[in-house]
Amino acid sequence: MTENHVTYRGSMKDTNIIQLPIEWKGKVNLETISVSLTPIASYQELYVEKIEWAERVVVKSASASLINCYYTINATLI
Repeated sequence: MTENHVTYRGSMKDTNIIQLPIEWKGKVNLETISVSLTPIASYQELYVEKIEWAERVVVKSASASLINCYYTINATLI
């Protein structure tokens, strides 16, 4: 069995918001969104605080430092 899924990749620096593609709205199962964060240059305790309305992902750093990371976001299509 194959699953239809979408992936969104990029990097973020000095921000804590990832804007999800507008094309995802109404087309992905919100419960399947997963986010992977990879710190750049130095160790950072990064985590996803929340996913808002399938429009954006809010990322936080446990040490409150500026965020510099790569991200990969996956979701399954409805």
